[in-house]
Amino acid sequence: MSAAAASPWLGRVFVAALAVHGGIVAALLVAALWVAGIGVGADSAPDGVGSVLIALPVLLPALPSTVALLSAWMCRRRGWRPSPTHMALSTGAAALFLLLFIGSYLT
Repeated sequence: MSAAAASPWLGRVFVAALAVHGGIVAALLVAALWVAGIGVGADSAPDGVGSVLIALPVLLPALPSTVALLSAWMCRRRGWRPSPTHMALSTGAAALFLLLFIGSYLT
């Protein structure tokens, strides 16, 4: 399939993928805040940045989803329509993350 000929269902799947990306970012943000709260109690230096440094690795897996959400937001803000390649990459990234997430529970 060429970039000029997009499937008619790609737009609907793209919207669903953005919802998945939003859920990923929200879940990992809540997890990072929870870890930072635990890190405050475990941090031996008062007023230190230990809790932030502890929570930072939790947010790293949310980086691709954050980029997907920001790029979709920028396209919408400027009145652009995302290309079929852009929609396919965002959908594939959400599907890959869901496969990895579900696969980690099955093993």
